[in-house]
Amino acid sequence: MLKKSPTMKATTRIHTNDSDAVIIGLYIIFFIYFSVNRGKSYRGHHKRTIPLCTYKTHVIELTTSDLPWHVLAGITELTLYYCNFNCTLLAVLACYVQSLTSLSLVKRLPNGYPPHTRPAYQGGNILRMYQILVAYTTQNPIDYHDAIVPLHSFIYTRIIIFLFGTMGPSLSFSKNVNSPFVYAEAVFGGALIAIGHCTRPSAIIVYLLLVHAVGRVSTFAGWRAWVGRTKKPPQDPGLLVKILKFVGFFKDHEDWADEKVASSHETPQIGNLPMDKLGHQYTRLGFEG
Repeated sequence: MLKKSPTMKATTRIHTNDSDAVIIGLYIIFFIYFSVNRGKSYRGHHKRTIPLCTYKTHVIELTTSDLPWHVLAGITELTLYYCNFNCTLLAVLACYVQSLTSLSLVKRLPNGYPPHTRPAYQGGNILRMYQILVAYTTQNPIDYHDAIVPLHSFIYTRIIIFLFGTMGPSLSFSKNVNSPFVYAEAVFGGALIAIGHCTRPSAIIVYLLLVHAVGRVSTFAGWRAWVGRTKKPPQDPGLLVKILKFVGFFKDHEDWADEKVASSHETPQIGNLPMDKLGHQYTRLGFEG
């Protein structure tokens, strides 16, 4: 017999080492930050172009962004969870929209150290898409909790960026926060903190293994693409490599092992919005001049 789909009714919510007061407080701080910035964000790398059709010799393209859908899906997930609804198909749909748009957004992400930063994002999204299916199948509040808490890596990442950006090594907040080390460490650290809220200690191990697996697969796919391109004549790398490139597991370079991060003019600079003045002031706090 088919299992009856759950209705949107209240369920019992659990806690591990997470605190509603702390987490909601951090989201409120971010909302204030976003409001003072009048809705501006660092979204120069979020746009993508989709070819629609070809008319004569011209390709008609659509420029769009996954960011609004990503944000809307995340807000929907948090609203359903914190309003104590159980895990419904709407929650599953919101999770998949949020996770898949995240994969699309990080596909061309130049910030941080891409060979490590992208897998840190991708591993978490893959883990959540599995966890939400488990939660829907079991209708267990523990499983639903474990599917939601990794979402909080978003807010932890931004807190870590601020903290590391004001630590140094220079007195320039902009220079500090635009260091690839700060962004890469913040993304990975924020994910570990959020996944640490899961009820099962194995969640962190699974996450680390997923990040490592994605990184290894990305390196292999990049190598295969490079080998195919450099052969005489050039060879097709194969359908699997093309799919991995399309979903953003690797970025094809002239040198497949090129470890250089994007140059400064290619990487959207952060730390220049109105509320970032607090970071600039705090970084220089206690120093003369």
